[in-house]
Amino acid sequence: MKYIIAVLFALLASPAAADPVSIVVGIGSAASWLFGGTVLANIVLGGLAAAAQYALTAAFAKKPVAQASKTETQYGENLAREVGMGTYGTMGHHIYRNAFGKGNRMVQDVFNVSSFRTLGINRVQYNGKWMNLDGVDTAWGRKVLGIENGAEIWVRHYTGRMDQVADQQLIDNANPPGRWTSDHRGAGISYVIVTSRMEADNLTSPPSLMFEVRGAPLYDPRKDTTVGGSGAHRWNNQDTWEYSDNNAVMMYNLERGIYNGTELMVGRGAAASSLPLSEWFTAMNICDEPMVDGSKRYTAALIASSGDGVTHDSNMTPLREGCAGSWVEAVTGEYPIVGANQAVVTTFTDDDINFSKPFSLSLYRPTSELVNTVAGTYVSPEAFYETVPLATRIDAIALAQDGERKASKVSYTAVVDHRVGDRLADIAIRASRYQANANLCIHPKFLEIKVGQWISWQSDRYNFTKSFQVLTKSLGALGADGTRDVTVTLQEVGNGIFDPTAYETNPPVPTPVGDPDYLAEVQNFQVIPNKIIGSTGQELPGARLVWDPITDLSVAGVDIQYVPVSDVTQVFTHYATTDVTVVQLVEGLTSATDWETRTRLRVASGTRPVAWSAWKPFTTLDTGGDDSPVDYEDLANDLKGYVNWIGPELRELIRQAQELSALVGSNHNSNYEDRQLIRRELASTYGQATAKFEEEIYAATGPGSAIVQQLVTFGTELRTAENQIAANANITNLLQTRVDGIGDDVTAISNAVLDLNASKDGTLAGATFRMETVAAQAGYTSRIAMYGRVGSNDTWKQAGLFIDINSTTSRVSILADQFVISDGSNVVAPFVIQNGVLYAQNMVLDNLIVSQIRSTNSKLIMRGSGNLADLRVFT
Repeated sequence: MKYIIAVLFALLASPAAADPVSIVVGIGSAASWLFGGTVLANIVLGGLAAAAQYALTAAFAKKPVAQASKTETQYGENLAREVGMGTYGTMGHHIYRNAFGKGNRMVQDVFNVSSFRTLGINRVQYNGKWMNLDGVDTAWGRKVLGIENGAEIWVRHYTGRMDQVADQQLIDNANPPGRWTSDHRGAGISYVIVTSRMEADNLTSPPSLMFEVRGAPLYDPRKDTTVGGSGAHRWNNQDTWEYSDNNAVMMYNLERGIYNGTELMVGRGAAASSLPLSEWFTAMNICDEPMVDGSKRYTAALIASSGDGVTHDSNMTPLREGCAGSWVEAVTGEYPIVGANQAVVTTFTDDDINFSKPFSLSLYRPTSELVNTVAGTYVSPEAFYETVPLATRIDAIALAQDGERKASKVSYTAVVDHRVGDRLADIAIRASRYQANANLCIHPKFLEIKVGQWISWQSDRYNFTKSFQVLTKSLGALGADGTRDVTVTLQEVGNGIFDPTAYETNPPVPTPVGDPDYLAEVQNFQVIPNKIIGSTGQELPGARLVWDPITDLSVAGVDIQYVPVSDVTQVFTHYATTDVTVVQLVEGLTSATDWETRTRLRVASGTRPVAWSAWKPFTTLDTGGDDSPVDYEDLANDLKGYVNWIGPELRELIRQAQELSALVGSNHNSNYEDRQLIRRELASTYGQATAKFEEEIYAATGPGSAIVQQLVTFGTELRTAENQIAANANITNLLQTRVDGIGDDVTAISNAVLDLNASKDGTLAGATFRMETVAAQAGYTSRIAMYGRVGSNDTWKQAGLFIDINSTTSRVSILADQFVISDGSNVVAPFVIQNGVLYAQNMVLDNLIVSQIRSTNSKLIMRGSGNLADLRVFT
């Protein structure tokens, strides 16, 4: 720190600093491979350049830095323009989605991958793997190959020419028509269309793809005969440009500016005259130099940006860092100096130094600025363009000298070749051990030295001979002696920094995460036919399903289907949660009949497609029975089910409706993404009497789900002086429709309920009307019920009318002690149930078919059943 302060005061006091005609050129502190960016910013911090960088860092917020990948899909408007160079990975900017076809199963997505031309899509990443594209360009584009579950995805790439036409498939299939027209050409925009076919068993949601893009064609002046190169490249004809991963070529194009027509997309727009080609040619050639490991010395990939908060330097910095480059701003122009060994252009001695002018020399860095270990990172194509570590570099000799590990991290955001990354990490750690730096004034005979050149200092005074790079150069005014002194800032360098023979390109091989070990179907699935004893003692055919416990956390439950072999259109369904491993089937099963059953895992939406298992056959056991073709016990059970449907199940439906309203109102229902609610409430209280009205209407939608509901309640209540309920009456009116499911497995349900209750002194009178319709893969049902009851505790009188229709049966059931029919004048009670016995009177039967007739006193019995027929008379 004392050294830095001394240099600053010395410069402020120097004649050159105060002279209005002095000339200063140099390597900017933020543009030097030695001091700037991330190459050595965390490693070598010393001298004036480091102090200047600290001053800038403290004054301004950190600027965004361009890199070789975009690993998240971008959405929305007003995003920065982005131009991809080299081979880079991107999820793209999603700009359009369209669904069409039967059930909207075909989905088209459009992604912007560059605001300038690109040359192609090499491959795409899907479900944790790189996938190649078919070479045949079909109507939908090139098909993604190698998808194991049979999903169909196509990719079509538009290069971004200014004269490209709109995609015909987007026009023809726009839903509704007109969303995409012939005017939607995307002139100058490189975009990708992803078309996918939604199927319940393989692709349940649009895919998330990463695109590996072969980036923009670039102008290489070395290939332009008109500017001293050799080739057909012309700056004013982008069709002559070619692909390049050369850092210096990319920097040159950004300096000149990349245009769509006359509009600057990214870059600075500098004049060609300010970019001296001899220096640029040198930098480009060094980048292309072949190395012993088979790679080029320096290569890069970059998504350059232009927008709010993005500067030209934020695009240039990763490219300079990716070639250990410095940036020179001189009178002759601006250019990079790429990291490589240089010949020493001149040598000066102590006699050439004007020690009467400000002078400083430091042979060693402070201990805090020493580094002997470097951990680097780069952007790995094999890891889907995520940042992964390079092999850690350790200077064993430096570690021994320092006596402790001094580590620093270096990130190369534009490097996609681990060999280049290793090379840069080696340069960084070796450069940090060249510690000498100086600021001094030398005689005018060195007027021709340039910033960035290497010069040698042979010093008898300090007993060394060292090579230095010229970081800055300033010319003072003519002095009393008629000469112009040359003041330079020097940093020690040497051939050991860039020696390519010492590299050990041995990075850790990034291994992508393997395929998830998802459960495909239930394991050890078995079907065991059995008999179930009903509540009245009758035997019912059943089947027990068993399987191994499910440990896959992505599985929510198991769907079950079973069908009679004689009529596979009668599909019965069941659902079990993941904590269940045994399921008992009874509903619909018939005695001694061949059946088949299968299962399918129900997984979280979008996790993966799951197919049904193969059908497993079984035969139900023979439960016997009498000669009657009617299963009266089954009818009795169904009637109990109707009462449960209009009673406890109805109360549960109302409770769930109230709970859903509360969750939607508090915005806590995770099953729905969009929720809308309207609520009205009115209440009156006087003394011990209250009256209240509430109405809630809500609509909600989510992945595979939609619901709309109106819930209206009326309530009145009267309490005693002791605040006990003396009497109350209420009405609940519920209207609800909902649709749930994935793919073909969709269920649609509508419910209408009117429920009235009045109670006093513990006795309740209730009247309920309910209608329900269901449309599902398992079948269709329609049910209507009118039901009333009066009673308290376990003593009830009830009556009801139930209409039930499904795909195989229609039924009207009546629940009552007495069934009365009238023609308006005459009242007849043909059926009366008393003490569990049905009584009938005043009936005329044209044709009576019976198994047995018994008189009330059991003196007369007439039977006809099976092979028997007899008449018995008892006296």
